[in-house]
Amino acid sequence: MENSERTPFKITLSLIAILMFFMAGSAGTFENPGMQIIIDHWTALGVSVESIRMLATLPSLISLPFTLAIGAVVGKKIPYKLTAIISTGSIVVGGLGPFFISGNWSVILAFRALMGVGVGLCASRTALLLSSVPSEKHAQYMGIAQAVSICVGLVSGPIVGVLSGISWRHIFLINIYTVVVFLAMFFIKEPPKSTSPEQAGAGTAAGSKFNPKVLLFAVSQMLATALTYPAIVGISTYLAGHEIGSATMAGTILILYSLGCVAVSSIGTIQKFFKRFTMTFCFAVLALAYALLVLFPSVITAFAALFLVGFGFMGEFSLMQVYVGAAVEPHQMPLATTLLLTGNQIGTFLSTFFMTIAHGIFHLTTDADSTFVLGIIIFIALGLAASVKGLIVPKE
Repeated sequence: MENSERTPFKITLSLIAILMFFMAGSAGTFENPGMQIIIDHWTALGVSVESIRMLATLPSLISLPFTLAIGAVVGKKIPYKLTAIISTGSIVVGGLGPFFISGNWSVILAFRALMGVGVGLCASRTALLLSSVPSEKHAQYMGIAQAVSICVGLVSGPIVGVLSGISWRHIFLINIYTVVVFLAMFFIKEPPKSTSPEQAGAGTAAGSKFNPKVLLFAVSQMLATALTYPAIVGISTYLAGHEIGSATMAGTILILYSLGCVAVSSIGTIQKFFKRFTMTFCFAVLALAYALLVLFPSVITAFAALFLVGFGFMGEFSLMQVYVGAAVEPHQMPLATTLLLTGNQIGTFLSTFFMTIAHGIFHLTTDADSTFVLGIIIFIALGLAASVKGLIVPKE
């Protein structure tokens, strides 16, 4: 019966469904380009701007405890498939709810909180994918998964622009794609059960202590994210400060960032060439991108640099997830990967503080420029750490 449940066709269908699960990871952010339309409507009805901006921040805030909690139980006490169904179902209801029930702002925020629950549970996607493919294909599939995730963001911006031209309510229809993702989750096949310490006996239990290096991975990712995110949110400030472009140009340049992220689908091939120095290469790409922005401020430089930022960041993030999976026992993978994702989320939150600190130190043209300099220093340090055999990259 087990073999009939895991035929090649069903395994392939399951992998496609798992990759689609990654499309839900950025839910809650796609409405951001239409935020001003929503603000204009609701401030006229007496809702404060601060409350309206919770539309963007509430899902990520609510997701954090669920991200941590699901890592401890998914695949053991709660099946991956059930988690994926609940996650995407919550995102469907939370994402589309404001379009249908739109007369009360508190109700809309409740829908966003529900979406945050779904996004938090979505953190199980990495462990599910790594548990479903051979270890030698981890880098390849993580690259594909990240590319799938970024492609959704790449096409969502123009669609939201069209929807916002209809009404503020229609902006939430960008989440209609999650209905398809939700239905795909029913085709997921549970990965083979890993042997838990209790099942393995005292010998295995003694050797299954949680690897503290996971915390090093999480802190490293927090730093990488905190110093990469300013390139995304600060590019318009950078262009205006150097008088080389407008906010519209900044939006166009960010498309190159997304394309760089998509190019990470080739990380498996690049890893064959650079081997254990692949992560060092990714951090070197990030440092190079920031050096170009600092030394040669121009629109052309910004286009090239943001592509490199997208490639370098998503490349190191994909590899970091692979290395976390290799550092722990299979039954520990869900908790380990969610800790890494939590580090990534904390890094996003701390990025504005890093910009303030960097500008207080370097006092360059804009706070973005100052952060780029700090980023060069940190990326070089992280790259050197990644080159030390066995510190971040597993020993071969």
